[in-house]
Amino acid sequence: MSEILARIDMQIEIKEKADYNISSVLQGVMMEKIEPEYAGKLHDTAVNPYSMIFFKEGDKYIWRINTFNNEAKEKIIDVFMNPELKDFTIKHRNNETVKILEKTLKMTTYDDLVEKYYLTDSKRYININFRTPASFKSNGKYMIYPTTRTIFQSLINRFSAYSDKISLDVNDLLENFENYSEITDYRMRSTRFHLEGITIPSFIGEVTIKITGPQMMVNLANMLAAFGEYAGIGIKTSIGMGAVEINRERRGVKNA
Repeated sequence: MSEILARIDMQIEIKEKADYNISSVLQGVMMEKIEPEYAGKLHDTAVNPYSMIFFKEGDKYIWRINTFNNEAKEKIIDVFMNPELKDFTIKHRNNETVKILEKTLKMTTYDDLVEKYYLTDSKRYININFRTPASFKSNGKYMIYPTTRTIFQSLINRFSAYSDKISLDVNDLLENFENYSEITDYRMRSTRFHLEGITIPSFIGEVTIKITGPQMMVNLANMLAAFGEYAGIGIKTSIGMGAVEINRERRGVKNA
């Protein structure tokens, strides 16, 4: 059976106002809830098998955790799906008790992504909405703007680390994506992500990429983008950065 991509959305009741910068604190909560042995394993993992995002939807606060393989689902998401887990404490907010009001679970598989995007003629335009601040790092410096290379490098590295279906050659693919893709539109601004007393230069907003290469490359790009809705793009996605949504209904993309 194909490895599972899973997502839990938890609607929570939080006393003080909060935004995506609280994600690093929530990561600490997650580490406290999972088995210590697995938490230790995650600390030693080069590419984490999970990402998270905290956001407000209307008047609701949502904490979302995504996992990229069966083990991470079992060790992380299944813990939070336990009906007996109804609240948790945030030590860094004066030991505030946070109630979990509702939980929803969504799952897919790498097989599903391959069938839906890679084995189907997909669209040449991909609109990526960066919902939380994103950044890349190169030669010790933060990059506060995306390029097709940095976007696809991030996606390929994570996909290759956990997919059980397709083996991707990073170097060849990056060269192809550099040659046969371009950013055709963007609506972005620079911002900062706050992390334990430091700020990380970053960007937020939308970018549209056109794939000009063969149809198989178009399909691969769309499959990786769909994977990105679970994995995120860029650095520190495990603490809430680089959360993305693929806008499949945007005018000019839907009918491309």
